[in-house]
Amino acid sequence: MDKVIYKPKERRYTEDVKGKRVDTFFNGILVKILLLGISIFLFYNIGHSVMLTIQKIDILRKAQREVENLRLKNLELATLLDSMQSVEYLEVEARDRLSFSAKKDFVFVIPESLLSMASNHLEKIVDENYVEETEYGFKVWKDFILSGI
Repeated sequence: MDKVIYKPKERRYTEDVKGKRVDTFFNGILVKILLLGISIFLFYNIGHSVMLTIQKIDILRKAQREVENLRLKNLELATLLDSMQSVEYLEVEARDRLSFSAKKDFVFVIPESLLSMASNHLEKIVDENYVEETEYGFKVWKDFILSGI
């Protein structure tokens, strides 16, 4: 039996209707420059579209974060409003701002001179280098009885 090797014929579809060769048209330098320019233009547009998409996604994420923060703030303000409408809150505000007191409250009146002296003493205590000198015995009791607290 003879060996038969089948080779398909090369078919050329490079001729157009008028019989001109199409491949000679694409070998021209102007056509190559034109196709290169179109390719560069398309790649530029693709890159520009990708950059715009990235920017829009960033804007969307920032807007979502802002919406979440505003929702949390809204919930916080709603709970604060609910607590402000309670009777207990009104009592506390009346006591703090208007110096009112309830029936079972003790009212302390502190003179301004003692407040200034206490603020000086507080500054000494807050200072890092302050060391309190303690006195014991008769002198402490004498100072307590003579000058008070």
